[in-house]
Amino acid sequence: MKTLYLNYGITLAALGLLGYFLTHAKSALISGLLSGIVLVILALLIKKPFVAIIAKVINILLLAVFSWRSSLAITALLNQHPEKTVPAILLLSMAIVSLWVLFSSFRTKA
Repeated sequence: MKTLYLNYGITLAALGLLGYFLTHAKSALISGLLSGIVLVILALLIKKPFVAIIAKVINILLLAVFSWRSSLAITALLNQHPEKTVPAILLLSMAIVSLWVLFSSFRTKA
C-alpha cells in the first residue's frame, strides 16, 4: 500500500508540474503538486491503520475533484475552446489514475 500511494503522489505531482509548464496555470500546481506532496507524506506514514483510511478518503475526494474539473474542461473543449485541450487531458489523466489507485487500494492488503 505504501508503494501504491507513493507512486500515486509522485504521479499527481508530475502531472501538476507538467500542467504548470504547459499552461502556466497556478491551479495545476495547487491541484497536482500539492496533492502529490500530501500523498507522498501519507505514504511514508501508511503503516498506521488510521493513515491508510485517511489516504483512501483523500483518494476518493481527489477522484471527485479531478472528475468534476475534467468534465468542465472537456465541456469547454467541446464548446469551441481549444485552449482547454491540455487541461482536459491532464485532469482526465489525474481522474483515471485516482480511480485506478482507489480500486487497487481495496485489493491490496495494508
